[in-house]
Amino acid sequence: MKNIFFTIMITIMISSSISAQKVDIDNFRIYISNTKLPTNYIPIENRTFNVKVTGDWNRSDIEGAIYIPGWEMVKTDPTIEVVVQLQPMSKGGVNINSSVEEKKDKNGKVLSSTTYYTATSTNSGSGTLKILGVKNEMPRQLSKKELEKQAKKDKEAQEKKESNPFLANVDTKEVEEVSLDAQSKKELAYTDWVTQSYSYSTNKLTSRYSASSEWESNNYTEFSNHKNQYKQYVINQVNYKLRNYYGYEPYQHWVKFKELDSEKHPEYTMYSNATSALKTIFGKMRYNKPVEEVEQNLIPIIKYFDDVVSKYTKDDKHEKRLRAATLFNLGVIFIYLDRHDRAIEIGNKMIELDLEADDAQDIIDAATSIKKQLVFHNMTSRHIVPRNDAEREDKQGEAQAQSED
Repeated sequence: MKNIFFTIMITIMISSSISAQKVDIDNFRIYISNTKLPTNYIPIENRTFNVKVTGDWNRSDIEGAIYIPGWEMVKTDPTIEVVVQLQPMSKGGVNINSSVEEKKDKNGKVLSSTTYYTATSTNSGSGTLKILGVKNEMPRQLSKKELEKQAKKDKEAQEKKESNPFLANVDTKEVEEVSLDAQSKKELAYTDWVTQSYSYSTNKLTSRYSASSEWESNNYTEFSNHKNQYKQYVINQVNYKLRNYYGYEPYQHWVKFKELDSEKHPEYTMYSNATSALKTIFGKMRYNKPVEEVEQNLIPIIKYFDDVVSKYTKDDKHEKRLRAATLFNLGVIFIYLDRHDRAIEIGNKMIELDLEADDAQDIIDAATSIKKQLVFHNMTSRHIVPRNDAEREDKQGEAQAQSED
């Protein structure tokens, strides 16, 4: 009788083990390209700019290399004026530095010492970037800490006002300074420094004279190289600022998904096929093409993931793990299809089912933020309608730095 009991218990344990399929989940990432939205929204019909460079430089080279993605450069009456004010390149004097290198035996006794000399100089470029014209940034939602700081500031201002009867009818709020450029009637929107230094050092030489001579032979060439490097730095820095403030440019996001890493699980093959297909299909997404074609190709994957969520409903850790990963994948898919209401629903469902609350909140936060940006920019998706040959080019854009999972 006892043997029969043990046999039954073992059978039950084996059956339970078989029914509770092990689920291991790994992260994997793919690049997805769409439009990086700028800080400011300017109506499309007003997206015009021009560039003026001042200073003793080859100004046309710099002016011709500056651009704003999605904007048109015009000669007269631009919405945005870009003014780059450059100082002459500063040529640094020479400094001679010395160092001593010793050779020792195994007991630490100094066998010989040699003094080496190095000649070093530093050349510097400095300038200012001024952006004149419209500034229309998306209102930023203050954090809890920022709100508390603002409330404290308002309270202090009120207390100061109440303690001084002469301020009773005076607005004590700080006034933001509005600057105008001397050569333009447009308001100053942004000011940034474009400053960089470059050093040149000779080889380590055994005499001060040799180091000085080598520096004399090469310093004019190095100064010219540094000047060219600084010019390219200015171009890159100005373009970077303009893109962030106003440009609609392609950008590759390094996006996290979840994959099933349990080869014996009955869903392993199909799930692997689905996640592999995600990479292929999203790899065709471009910032200047409608999202509908990609969405159409993703329908079978979305349906499969929906079926997985409906199929694995038990309250054991393995099925919950698979369900959470699958809902996460669906949420991320809808974020990059710019179906943000659907993504938020999925995030809330994960929280309701007690499935990876942190991942769920990440989905809700991302979808909510992007949805607000799209409303601000009067867009329905992070994809532009190309208006010229440059915007029709097949560009994936700068790639986001890869991060560890």
